[in-house]
Amino acid sequence: MNNSEVAHLNSRMQNVALVEPSTKFAKPFLDMVNEFEQFGEDQYRTVRYMVEYNFSAYLARLIRQSQDSEQRQQTVPISTYWLVKDDSLLIGASKIHHRLTSRLRQYYGHISYHIRPTARQKGYGTHLLFLTLEKAKLLELGEVLLTCNAENIASSRIIQKNGGVFQNESVMPTSGTTIKRYRIAL
Repeated sequence: MNNSEVAHLNSRMQNVALVEPSTKFAKPFLDMVNEFEQFGEDQYRTVRYMVEYNFSAYLARLIRQSQDSEQRQQTVPISTYWLVKDDSLLIGASKIHHRLTSRLRQYYGHISYHIRPTARQKGYGTHLLFLTLEKAKLLELGEVLLTCNAENIASSRIIQKNGGVFQNESVMPTSGTTIKRYRIAL
Protein backbone atom coordinates (compact mmCIF):
# COMPACT_ATOMS: atom_id res chain seq x y z
CA MET A 1 0.00 0.00 0.00
CA ASN A 2 1.19 3.50 -0.66
CA ASN A 3 1.30 6.13 2.10
CA SER A 4 -2.08 7.67 1.27
CA GLU A 5 -3.78 4.25 1.25
CA VAL A 6 -2.21 3.45 4.63
CA ALA A 7 -3.33 6.81 6.06
CA HIS A 8 -6.88 6.28 4.74
CA LEU A 9 -7.08 2.76 6.16
CA ASN A 10 -5.66 3.86 9.52
CA SER A 11 -8.20 6.70 9.75
CA ARG A 12 -11.05 4.21 9.18
CA MET A 13 -9.64 1.82 11.79
CA GLN A 14 -9.01 4.24 14.68
CA ASN A 15 -10.57 2.01 17.33
CA VAL A 16 -8.93 -1.17 16.04
CA ALA A 17 -5.70 -2.60 17.45
CA LEU A 18 -3.55 -5.68 17.02
CA VAL A 19 -2.94 -7.21 20.45
CA GLU A 20 -1.27 -10.22 21.94
CA PRO A 21 -3.68 -12.82 23.35
CA SER A 22 -4.64 -12.30 26.99
CA THR A 23 -7.25 -13.39 29.51
CA LYS A 24 -8.85 -9.95 29.11
CA PHE A 25 -10.26 -11.18 25.80
CA ALA A 26 -11.48 -14.62 26.90
CA LYS A 27 -15.19 -13.87 26.34
CA PRO A 28 -14.73 -11.95 23.06
CA PHE A 29 -12.49 -14.75 21.77
CA LEU A 30 -15.07 -17.42 22.62
CA ASP A 31 -17.74 -15.28 20.92
CA MET A 32 -15.60 -15.22 17.78
CA VAL A 33 -15.03 -18.99 17.93
CA ASN A 34 -18.79 -19.53 18.29
CA GLU A 35 -19.46 -17.30 15.28
CA PHE A 36 -17.06 -19.28 13.10
CA GLU A 37 -18.88 -22.46 14.13
CA GLN A 38 -22.29 -20.91 13.42
CA PHE A 39 -21.09 -20.16 9.89
CA GLY A 40 -19.84 -23.71 9.42
CA GLU A 41 -16.14 -22.81 9.63
CA ASP A 42 -13.84 -24.90 11.77
CA GLN A 43 -10.70 -22.81 12.40
CA TYR A 44 -10.85 -23.58 16.12
CA ARG A 45 -12.40 -27.05 16.07
CA THR A 46 -9.32 -28.74 17.57
CA VAL A 47 -9.00 -26.28 20.49
CA ARG A 48 -12.66 -25.46 21.09
CA TYR A 49 -12.94 -27.37 24.34
CA MET A 50 -9.78 -25.81 25.75
CA VAL A 51 -10.90 -22.31 24.72
CA GLU A 52 -14.25 -22.75 26.45
CA TYR A 53 -13.25 -24.60 29.61
CA ASN A 54 -9.59 -23.74 30.27
CA PHE A 55 -8.74 -20.47 28.55
CA SER A 56 -5.57 -20.05 30.62
CA ALA A 57 -4.27 -23.36 29.25
CA TYR A 58 -5.04 -22.16 25.72
CA LEU A 59 -3.08 -18.95 26.32
CA ALA A 60 -0.19 -20.95 27.82
CA ARG A 61 -0.18 -23.05 24.65
CA LEU A 62 0.04 -19.93 22.47
CA ILE A 63 2.93 -18.63 24.57
CA ARG A 64 4.78 -21.96 24.26
CA GLN A 65 4.23 -21.91 20.50
CA SER A 66 5.86 -18.49 20.26
CA GLN A 67 9.05 -19.57 21.99
CA ASP A 68 12.13 -20.79 20.19
CA SER A 69 13.75 -23.11 22.70
CA GLU A 70 15.87 -26.23 22.60
CA GLN A 71 12.86 -28.33 23.60
CA ARG A 72 10.99 -27.09 20.50
CA GLN A 73 13.71 -27.59 17.87
CA GLN A 74 11.43 -29.77 15.76
CA THR A 75 8.76 -27.08 15.50
CA VAL A 76 8.63 -23.52 14.21
CA PRO A 77 7.83 -20.68 16.64
CA ILE A 78 4.47 -19.06 15.89
CA SER A 79 3.40 -15.63 17.14
CA THR A 80 -0.36 -15.13 17.46
CA TYR A 81 -2.15 -11.77 17.41
CA TRP A 82 -5.77 -10.73 17.73
CA LEU A 83 -7.46 -7.82 15.96
CA VAL A 84 -9.66 -6.07 18.52
CA LYS A 85 -12.19 -3.27 18.01
CA ASP A 86 -13.14 -0.87 20.79
CA ASP A 87 -11.02 -2.94 23.20
CA SER A 88 -13.84 -5.49 23.47
CA LEU A 89 -14.79 -7.10 20.13
CA LEU A 90 -12.47 -9.64 18.54
CA ILE A 91 -12.55 -9.12 14.77
CA GLY A 92 -9.95 -11.65 13.67
CA ALA A 93 -6.61 -13.30 14.30
CA SER A 94 -3.26 -13.73 12.62
CA LYS A 95 -0.23 -15.95 13.06
CA ILE A 96 3.38 -15.54 11.98
CA HIS A 97 5.65 -18.54 11.47
CA HIS A 98 9.12 -17.27 12.39
CA ARG A 99 10.77 -19.49 9.77
CA LEU A 100 9.62 -21.96 7.15
CA THR A 101 9.88 -25.71 6.91
CA SER A 102 9.63 -27.24 3.42
CA ARG A 103 5.91 -27.94 3.98
CA LEU A 104 5.23 -24.38 5.19
CA ARG A 105 7.22 -23.01 2.23
CA GLN A 106 5.24 -25.06 -0.26
CA TYR A 107 1.68 -24.73 1.06
CA TYR A 108 1.19 -22.33 3.99
CA GLY A 109 3.73 -19.53 4.21
CA HIS A 110 4.81 -17.24 7.03
CA ILE A 111 1.49 -15.54 7.78
CA SER A 112 -2.07 -16.75 8.12
CA TYR A 113 -5.07 -14.66 9.10
CA HIS A 114 -8.82 -14.80 9.31
CA ILE A 115 -11.69 -12.41 9.97
CA ARG A 116 -14.90 -13.42 11.70
CA PRO A 117 -17.72 -13.87 9.16
CA THR A 118 -19.85 -10.88 10.19
CA ALA A 119 -16.86 -8.51 9.92
CA ARG A 120 -15.77 -9.45 6.41
CA GLN A 121 -15.74 -7.06 3.45
CA LYS A 122 -15.25 -4.05 5.73
CA GLY A 123 -11.49 -3.55 5.37
CA TYR A 124 -10.50 -5.47 8.49
CA GLY A 125 -8.63 -8.19 6.60
CA THR A 126 -6.46 -5.62 4.82
CA HIS A 127 -5.78 -3.84 8.11
CA LEU A 128 -5.08 -7.10 9.96
CA LEU A 129 -2.52 -8.16 7.38
CA PHE A 130 -0.94 -4.68 7.33
CA LEU A 131 -0.49 -4.72 11.13
CA THR A 132 0.76 -8.32 11.07
CA LEU A 133 3.35 -7.39 8.45
CA GLU A 134 4.57 -4.67 10.82
CA LYS A 135 5.09 -7.37 13.47
CA ALA A 136 6.87 -9.57 10.90
CA LYS A 137 9.31 -6.73 10.20
CA LEU A 138 10.39 -6.91 13.84
CA LEU A 139 11.41 -10.54 13.24
CA GLU A 140 13.75 -9.31 10.46
CA LEU A 141 12.44 -11.83 7.94
CA GLY A 142 13.24 -9.65 4.91
CA GLU A 143 10.29 -11.02 3.00
CA VAL A 144 7.31 -13.23 3.78
CA LEU A 145 5.41 -15.87 1.87
CA LEU A 146 1.62 -15.96 2.04
CA THR A 147 -0.79 -18.42 0.49
CA CYS A 148 -4.53 -18.53 -0.02
CA ASN A 149 -7.04 -20.83 -1.62
CA ALA A 150 -7.13 -19.98 -5.35
CA GLU A 151 -10.91 -19.54 -5.12
CA ASN A 152 -10.61 -17.03 -2.25
CA ILE A 153 -10.63 -13.84 -4.32
CA ALA A 154 -11.05 -11.63 -1.23
CA SER A 155 -7.90 -13.01 0.38
CA SER A 156 -5.95 -12.62 -2.88
CA ARG A 157 -6.98 -8.97 -3.00
CA ILE A 158 -6.01 -8.40 0.64
CA ILE A 159 -2.56 -9.86 0.00
CA GLN A 160 -2.12 -7.81 -3.18
CA LYS A 161 -3.23 -4.59 -1.44
CA ASN A 162 -0.46 -5.23 1.08
CA GLY A 163 2.20 -5.57 -1.61
CA GLY A 164 1.83 -9.26 -2.41
CA VAL A 165 3.46 -10.33 -5.65
CA PHE A 166 2.05 -13.50 -7.18
CA GLN A 167 4.62 -16.31 -7.43
CA ASN A 168 2.76 -19.40 -8.60
CA GLU A 169 0.02 -21.89 -7.84
CA SER A 170 0.43 -25.19 -6.04
CA VAL A 171 -1.90 -28.09 -5.31
CA MET A 172 -2.30 -29.42 -1.78
CA PRO A 173 -1.62 -33.17 -2.03
CA THR A 174 -4.06 -34.13 0.74
CA SER A 175 -7.10 -32.17 -0.45
CA GLY A 176 -6.38 -31.35 -4.10
CA THR A 177 -7.05 -27.68 -3.32
CA THR A 178 -5.22 -25.19 -5.53
CA ILE A 179 -3.46 -22.44 -3.62
CA LYS A 180 -1.90 -19.18 -4.78
CA ARG A 181 1.52 -18.24 -3.41
CA TYR A 182 2.55 -14.59 -2.89
CA ARG A 183 5.70 -12.87 -1.63
CA ILE A 184 5.80 -9.56 0.23
CA ALA A 185 9.05 -7.68 0.76
CA LEU A 186 9.32 -6.18 4.24
